[in-house]
Amino acid sequence: MRLRWIPAPSELHLLRNLKSFCLRGNYARVHAKDETYSSIPHQFGYLQKLRDLDLGCNNLTGPIPFELFNLKLTLLNLERNKLTGTLPDAISCLSNLKFLNLSFNEMSGKLTPKIGSLTQLFLLDLHRNYFEGDIPIEIGKCISLQKLDLGANKFTGAIPPTLSNLSQLRVLSLTRNSLTGAVPPDLSLLTHLDVLALGGNFLNPIIPIELERLTKLREIHLWWENSSEIEMLQSLAPDSRLRRLLLESAADVEPVGACGGGISVEDTAAESDNESGMYESEEDCDYQPNW
Repeated sequence: MRLRWIPAPSELHLLRNLKSFCLRGNYARVHAKDETYSSIPHQFGYLQKLRDLDLGCNNLTGPIPFELFNLKLTLLNLERNKLTGTLPDAISCLSNLKFLNLSFNEMSGKLTPKIGSLTQLFLLDLHRNYFEGDIPIEIGKCISLQKLDLGANKFTGAIPPTLSNLSQLRVLSLTRNSLTGAVPPDLSLLTHLDVLALGGNFLNPIIPIELERLTKLREIHLWWENSSEIEMLQSLAPDSRLRRLLLESAADVEPVGACGGGISVEDTAAESDNESGMYESEEDCDYQPNW
């Protein structure tokens, strides 16, 4: 099923066979019958065959409607809107979810431990919101994760050691929070990691020597709000590979890899049944994600 028009919210219930819906880049402001997508229409809950939902970059406001959590989504991209509210426990109902991007919104509250129920998730991006409190240890149960970005929030407490369970992780960004304590040595178990971004926190300046085992690491961003770069470098041997990577990354204000990530939406789309979608290719919906 291929759509040739932008359905108004009141028309969504007519699209019961729709599997993919992509409406990006402020297109939600242009549609029929003078209806606007100022918030996410609850009528999406009628689309029980929907698997991919992309409403990124539309200045949508309000919370995520609970009706979405009754679907069997594999992809949910709501980046770069003005969504508020928190991520409810009902997120655990999306057990087939593989791609969740809520970055650049205004969501807040504590990150629910139910996030650990999403064991098929391979991208979780909550960058630049207002989430607070501890990072739940249950996030270590998301064993399929390849990219985890919780940067630019208000998380406090220690980096949970359970992150070391994420053996497939390639990008880890926890930058610009208020995390404290030591960098867990067990992060060295993340042998596929190629980007590690922990800067802008209040962590112990001693870098665990175990991180030298991360032989695939190509970017590392570690700058602390409570200590100098000199203190950090003093904890590493002069010929340390980590020391070299730190010096190479020192000029970067934002972690390039945490934004670029090396993981594309194609990885998700390849596993999603998109044969009856609103679009047939990424070009059709102007889908150009930035990771």
